[in-house]
Amino acid sequence: MDGHPGAGRRWTEPRLQADSSSHPQHADPVGSGQGYGSGVKFRNDIQGLRAVAVLLVILAHVGIPGFDGGWIGVDVFFVISGFLITGLLSKEYGETRNVSFSQFYLRRAKRILPAAIVTILVVVVAGELLLNSIRASGIRTDAFWSLGFSANINLIRQSTDYFADGQAVSPLQHFWSLAVEEQFYLFWPGIFLLVARQQGLAIRKTWITENKRIIVTAGLISALSLLWSISYTASNPSSAYFSTLTRIWELGFGALLSVLTPRLNVGLNRVLPEKNLRIRAIASWGGLMAILVGACLVIKPGDPFPGWLALVPVLGAVGLIFGGQGDGKAPLPNRVLALQPLPFIGLISFSLYLWHWPVHVFADALYPDSFDTPAGKALQLGVIALLSLVSYWLVERPARRSHFGNREPVKNLDIDAPKFPRPAIAAVLVGAFFLFMVANAARDSSEFYEVEAGGQTAAPTTSIPRSPTPSVPVIPGGGGLVLEAWKQAVDEASQLQTVGPAALALINETAGKRSFTPCDRQVPPNGCFIGSAGSTVAVLGDSHSRMLLPMIRAALPDWQIQSYGEANCGWALIAFPNPGQERGNGPDEEICAENRSASIAKILLERPALIMLSENSQWVIDDPRKQEWIDGMNATLDALEALSPSTNIMIFGEVPRSRSMEVCLRGNSISGCAGEPVKSRWVRDQQRIVAEAHSNVTFIDAEEWMCTATTCPAVIDDIPVFSDGSHFTSQFSERLSPVFQEFLGR
Repeated sequence: MDGHPGAGRRWTEPRLQADSSSHPQHADPVGSGQGYGSGVKFRNDIQGLRAVAVLLVILAHVGIPGFDGGWIGVDVFFVISGFLITGLLSKEYGETRNVSFSQFYLRRAKRILPAAIVTILVVVVAGELLLNSIRASGIRTDAFWSLGFSANINLIRQSTDYFADGQAVSPLQHFWSLAVEEQFYLFWPGIFLLVARQQGLAIRKTWITENKRIIVTAGLISALSLLWSISYTASNPSSAYFSTLTRIWELGFGALLSVLTPRLNVGLNRVLPEKNLRIRAIASWGGLMAILVGACLVIKPGDPFPGWLALVPVLGAVGLIFGGQGDGKAPLPNRVLALQPLPFIGLISFSLYLWHWPVHVFADALYPDSFDTPAGKALQLGVIALLSLVSYWLVERPARRSHFGNREPVKNLDIDAPKFPRPAIAAVLVGAFFLFMVANAARDSSEFYEVEAGGQTAAPTTSIPRSPTPSVPVIPGGGGLVLEAWKQAVDEASQLQTVGPAALALINETAGKRSFTPCDRQVPPNGCFIGSAGSTVAVLGDSHSRMLLPMIRAALPDWQIQSYGEANCGWALIAFPNPGQERGNGPDEEICAENRSASIAKILLERPALIMLSENSQWVIDDPRKQEWIDGMNATLDALEALSPSTNIMIFGEVPRSRSMEVCLRGNSISGCAGEPVKSRWVRDQQRIVAEAHSNVTFIDAEEWMCTATTCPAVIDDIPVFSDGSHFTSQFSERLSPVFQEFLGR
């Protein structure tokens, strides 16, 4: 009720009312609010909705056909969580005029920590016993971040791509959503209490009640977060996926629904009493369709997310929850959601969420040939269900029901209670610190996703003769004694099943770390100059061109290297974003095109003696824009041919891949790590054809240097070839220098 307090009497604002049917329940895959409030009724359909959400997530991750976008169930959880937690805060404030932060966070700790800690400990121990040393080390690091509710910060810092294939995924990666929610719970209760305490605010003598203040605050925060989510997802979807700043609005929509529901109930009953049930039925059916159709048809892995697309599951969850909150008979979708076993599945949804991802990741790591078969998927689902039930009954339920530390709420009806209570301010500041960490991680994530090696390379171990290095022009040659000796080393490597201690130590040191040569001088916009005298070699392409720098520097020690390598920005003049740019890795399409054109102009001005071109073109194999890519290569070579005949141009062909050591290493066994040259041979064939169509352009067949007829070894001459299945280790790149030097005719 809005009005002006009468003169001469003590005025108290209308309180946030709480429904007596509030019931403590958990709300999300990673914890929850403990009850409804603000006039909101508890219904089993919320448990059923939680069940649908967690089942969608599990089915998507396990790989059940038809549920490719089921990971949007996490967004549904966010809405439910914001809805319930705000109801809890409203209920407590309505009864006590206060929020007990100690009790709030004690409930969160009892609800979250026991099951989460057990999961983390089991995963760490299992990693030590079952996985290779590389992944076990990574899991220990991930466990540290997960325990600190900062898993999302670590993932952003590492530039993790949620949708990338072929990576060694952490079995604790799913803790990112727990981090997002707990970071939200750090600042939202404080903001809630601070806003609720600001009594006496009025506009034109109309008092702004607590409900209105909460609605305006939640609405403003949600609007800002949604706008940022849309903007940041478009420019950097990989980081945006894990960011709390891009997800706050999803929890905020749930918070808004919680405080708006009583007003909406009154308004609908007053204005449209006969159509109330129909409106709720439309909202409920529309919400259910949005969630299911969004998960199964509309949203696919790799789509820029959250952004605009997240409105589909979020509004779907809002519609379903709203539809079930009115008086009278609930709409059919809500009644179906309230039928067993869905409420029970919702009850154990936290345990299901905690265990489903580790089970899937360990199945992938331990049984790569069978985990994706129908039997393998069925077995995963069975193990997930078993572990979740054990976790719920033995860990989660007893901890949640513990009375340790519980205190009765203390009523504080004194109108003179401080408007800026210190616990609320402290909670907001801690929450703001975490949000700052999220933003800072996104800002500082490396553009090249690499660690500079500072020139730390391994010395050659096999006796392969080096050619002399007289100062003569580059005259591309071909195979000779050096290449023959190297091919013999490659052939011997293809027979290896295990590696020795030295090679294993080097594998552990380099796995997952792209170690490229640091620059002596940076030249805007993307130039990296190494050395300052002698002849010049220009290197153009993406990170695959940068991985060649140790090889080039060792082969041409007296030359200056001018590298124009830029992550996910190849040398072919294409007019569309490649898949890496679509996922937000590296510069976007426009910046890439501008920098590539500037680099070509700089090369034409500098007139180097040698130009080396290299890029990751594996994506072209399954892309319908193959001809546009071929035309782009021709366009670049046409531009550079203006330097002919004084400049030699070389294309370092597409690199045959192997499996990442993080995935394939078993103890000291590398039997499952080798690659197959045939998988990328089509790309090299196209590069060869394009090179042969231009004068003064030479093609280097990477397959000839790295593979036998059928196998591309993962370790050659006791040196791991790749750090991640795609990029050379700096040690291997330098090890290729004698072969490259001979090819140059040096």
